[in-house]
Amino acid sequence: GTVGVLLSTSDPFIGSGNHGEPEENRRSYLIRVDRRANCVTIYEKDRSGAFTIPVKYMICSVGTGENTPVGVFKISDQYRWRALFGGTYGQYASRITGNILFHSVPYQKESEDSLVPGAYNQLGTKASQGCVRLTCADAKWIYENCPPGTEVEIFDGPAANLPEKPTALYIDPKSPYCGWDPTDPSMRNPWKKMQVALYRVKDLIVKMGSEIDLLSGVFALDVDGQTLLEVQVSGDVDVNRCGSYTVRYTAVGATGATVTAYATVTVVE
Repeated sequence: GTVGVLLSTSDPFIGSGNHGEPEENRRSYLIRVDRRANCVTIYEKDRSGAFTIPVKYMICSVGTGENTPVGVFKISDQYRWRALFGGTYGQYASRITGNILFHSVPYQKESEDSLVPGAYNQLGTKASQGCVRLTCADAKWIYENCPPGTEVEIFDGPAANLPEKPTALYIDPKSPYCGWDPTDPSMRNPWKKMQVALYRVKDLIVKMGSEIDLLSGVFALDVDGQTLLEVQVSGDVDVNRCGSYTVRYTAVGATGATVTAYATVTVVE
């Protein structure tokens, strides 16, 4: 069911079931890094065997200037933790070439609660010394689903054709949780205690035959209380037939937290 579906950091890890499977049973992927967009796109094969189907977008930070090289490479070594420049450490590192790796935003030590929040807030802009920084969840996804030999293409995309990359939460440096990546799957992650909020879901009464926008005024905020989320609405409403209809609103945050609300739409003559 995931073929052709664009996933973001808040979606399930589509390849998590592959971890530990025999190599021949694993899905294979192509990783493309757009330096201009600071976006990573994961592709899987179409029926002809070509990597044309985008299945995941990831916001990233490439290197400043030309520190992240353009070219075609293959993932080699992979590390649960890896020492980085400047005495920092990265989670879920996968070597692209030389000293250039995919890895999480830097941590002050090999500890999940020592994130450098300022670096996290730079995701989506050029900020590293050459490595491709990702959210913890996205770095972990590559670490688990893209084994050595996976091809990585780094390029500068056309400015007029930048993809719609996901956003990362803003981490307030004064927050008591600022040492944690909100997407870290660790059960100790305090962000997991925070809730996604859905606003302005209400029952509606509409006249038969009229048009209706079920999402008008409805919005959701992620666990940081300020990052807007996409709201999905489901449930059929036949505006040409009188009656009551139930619709369901859902939003999923970067930590995986989900909020659901229901509303009744009544169609009257």
